[in-house]
Amino acid sequence: MKKRGRGRPGRGAKPSQVIALRLTADEVSALDARAELEGKSRSEVIREALASA
Repeated sequence: MKKRGRGRPGRGAKPSQVIALRLTADEVSALDARAELEGKSRSEVIREALASA
């Protein structure tokens, strides 16, 4: 039987880090609108914005 790890599965071979981010209500609304429009999660939209910067 395969032993399962704890928590969420990783995003790749290397460990990832959780970062807290403070946003205004307007920023959260804009983020949610874009995520819904593109069919993505908040995290995916943020990661893509960082990758394109």
